[in-house]
Amino acid sequence: MGLNIWILLLLVPVSGGATSSEPGTFAVDYERNCFSKNGSCFQYVSGSVHYFRVPPIYWKDRLQKMYMAGLNAIQMFGPVIDGNVSLADPVDKIPEPTPLTNSATELLKQGAACNVLFVYSVDMESLTGPQAIGKAITETLGAQTPPTATTVHFKVSSQGITLTDNQRKLFFRRHYPIGSVTFCDVDPQERRWTKSDGSSSKLFGFVARKQGSTTDNVCHLFAEMDSSQPAPAIVNFVSKVMIGWQKR
Repeated sequence: MGLNIWILLLLVPVSGGATSSEPGTFAVDYERNCFSKNGSCFQYVSGSVHYFRVPPIYWKDRLQKMYMAGLNAIQMFGPVIDGNVSLADPVDKIPEPTPLTNSATELLKQGAACNVLFVYSVDMESLTGPQAIGKAITETLGAQTPPTATTVHFKVSSQGITLTDNQRKLFFRRHYPIGSVTFCDVDPQERRWTKSDGSSSKLFGFVARKQGSTTDNVCHLFAEMDSSQPAPAIVNFVSKVMIGWQKR
């Protein structure tokens, strides 16, 4: 009878660009109560895969989907038989599967949605990228009267990003077509939003073209509502799946 062990693997994006020769660092930061990766706080977003239950032709596809969905680590189970980890392929007799379709296209068709806190929208003129996210957060946090965040349903699909304010406190529904969204990221300075219960959560945002303009942008800011739906996962899905898909 076989036993199971599990191994935690970091998902690393594959890039054709040059890589730094300087070694990275990874440690436990007891002062900030977090993992520290290259000097910055790092949060594991992990998922599990039983590779021996998946045909080998699908392995790359499964890892790509998990990475594009926002995971940065994989909990991988391996069967232990007679005291040894077995890497034998138990599915080698499965018939050759049909060719895979594009992973990003499949993910966009399925869509992704969660609840987040809508914080504020800030006009950016022509500014975009991390500078726009950082500037919008600086202006919002520095306002004499800080905005009141409200819960919205945040949905990403092949049509773009749709926000729904179910309680209709600020609006009913806003839609940002896929071609209008130019950038999405967490706060580059890692500042946090203080929620009504006194706890804090990560800030993130996306930059979209202002309606009716071809040059002006608006940065829309949000905060995590639930740690089980982390900002990095939302940002990764928007950036790598939605924005990445339209740039192909």
